[in-house]
Amino acid sequence: MFFFTLGAGLLMLYAGIQANREHRRQESAILRTLGMQQRELLAAIWVEFFTLGVLAGLLASSCASLTGWLLATEVFGFDFHLNPWLWIVGVFASGAGIGTAGLLASYPLTVQPPLQTLRGN
Repeated sequence: MFFFTLGAGLLMLYAGIQANREHRRQESAILRTLGMQQRELLAAIWVEFFTLGVLAGLLASSCASLTGWLLATEVFGFDFHLNPWLWIVGVFASGAGIGTAGLLASYPLTVQPPLQTLRGN
């Protein structure tokens, strides 16, 4: 259930990046014109997507724990034991995974020279 939720989040992330592609290209061109280095821009993009990934991991871990609790106690009649590794690994792995996926999807938008982007070519 956790990986299904995380996979759906990755698909939504990719769709969101593609929908805002031109806006991100203009934004990166303006930031680079104002003096931001490409390395700094890529770091800012990674932090942005890492934060989104951590939030998605929190939501996915919450849903997975709640579903596990409901199934264990209400359907099967088992005792439920919360797994802390689901929260630790789930949150940070989704943060790193979505941060990296967002960086890779946004990287081509930062390579083009700013002057060429601002001129509209």
